[in-house]
Amino acid sequence: MSRPQREPPPAGTPPGVLTSLALGWLAMAPQLVAYEWGLAQTGGVVRNTGERLALLALAPLGEWVSWVRWAVIAAGCCAAAALTRARGARLGAGVARVVLEGIGLAIVLGPALVILLSLASGWLPRLDSSWEPRGPPPLDTAALLFGGAAWEELCFRVGGYGIAYLLARTMLGALGAGPRASALAAEGVGLAGSSLVFALAHLRAFTSWLGPGGAEFDPALFTWLVAGGILLGLIFRLRGPGVAAWTHGLFNVALLVGVDPDVLL
Repeated sequence: MSRPQREPPPAGTPPGVLTSLALGWLAMAPQLVAYEWGLAQTGGVVRNTGERLALLALAPLGEWVSWVRWAVIAAGCCAAAALTRARGARLGAGVARVVLEGIGLAIVLGPALVILLSLASGWLPRLDSSWEPRGPPPLDTAALLFGGAAWEELCFRVGGYGIAYLLARTMLGALGAGPRASALAAEGVGLAGSSLVFALAHLRAFTSWLGPGGAEFDPALFTWLVAGGILLGLIFRLRGPGVAAWTHGLFNVALLVGVDPDVLL
């Protein structure tokens, strides 16, 4: 009796792979490389808080840390490529789709933030909108903001959202909540918690122990950051970390050059 032959995997990228961390890491690779280049150009005087937290364990390595950082990026890309290929996905097509989705969502993220905060303007402070075109920014600054967004997504969304979700779901399950109720509540905890930590990580009062950088507390700015964290958290949950990182990075660069967030309204 002949053994039935397996059908070849369908062309394209399986839907589950598009939102995976493996494909997300591959899509983030240009951002991570850009960030390392920006650090080299600026001497690492100012670094992204998400990157500092994610790689805090590497600090004792001293002068070897830069080589280890590159090794982490390279090893992550090799492992991610192997996992993505094992799931029957085309690497080029998958990464291209993630990047294109990130570009599209970066265009609408600013207007979405403006609409969200306008709807809540009666009980939330409004950020003063005094945007002016600034022209081409320094490449090293743009690289740090573009690449730093990937580290923030890895730290606050993949790490923060994921940990908060798992802890909340475990605790609610132990208290007797049903699987569906505990999952929905855990999503809310993960989204709210990661957005709050994301906003705090941009304030000097909470990050001064890591090094220079960060802004002074301002209620309107803090509200803007929390709202941005919520929208990026939704993108992360629905479209994956790669799309969230590209959306975040391109939005950062747009703000740097002075693009008004309500440009499409």
